[in-house]
Amino acid sequence: MGATKQSIGNTIKPVKVKDFLHFISSTPGVFTQVTIKNMVFEFGDNAEMLIGNSARVILENTTLKSVNCAVMWKGITLNDNANLTTTNNLLGQNSIIQDALTGISGSGLDFRLTVHGNTLFKANQDDIRLTNYEGGNIDLHNCDFLGDVVLKDPFLGSNNGWIDNLYRTNTQLKLTQ
Repeated sequence: MGATKQSIGNTIKPVKVKDFLHFISSTPGVFTQVTIKNMVFEFGDNAEMLIGNSARVILENTTLKSVNCAVMWKGITLNDNANLTTTNNLLGQNSIIQDALTGISGSGLDFRLTVHGNTLFKANQDDIRLTNYEGGNIDLHNCDFLGDVVLKDPFLGSNNGWIDNLYRTNTQLKLTQ
């Protein structure tokens, strides 16, 4: 089984994603790894990051967020045989996932999720949602989940007595079978 590895990073301006950013191995039996360092991605309304078959994505000091203050993006979806790792860089700067409907979602048994290095989940409707989960492929530590911040979509929050400020009700990690 072969492997290809690529690294991208250190762009000056944010990368804008209109529809989707898709990582997948194009060659059967070849594992593809992409390391994204020191970057900012801004996703449009309902845009998403897809990590598919035989692909591994490493986010190092990378921010994934909404393109503007009026929209939320879908988030990261892990498909069959996908692998996502978030981590900080050598200076301790962390990765951030914010403004998503679901920060990270996955279904089934055939994916790996590793969230390390002070990864920050901020202003997501759901931070992590895993369905048909039976354990064994999830490693979460040194993560921060901020649930008391304003959501981009006013219809998804709840008004807790603050005038014109809508907050989500709680921070969520959902594991279902």
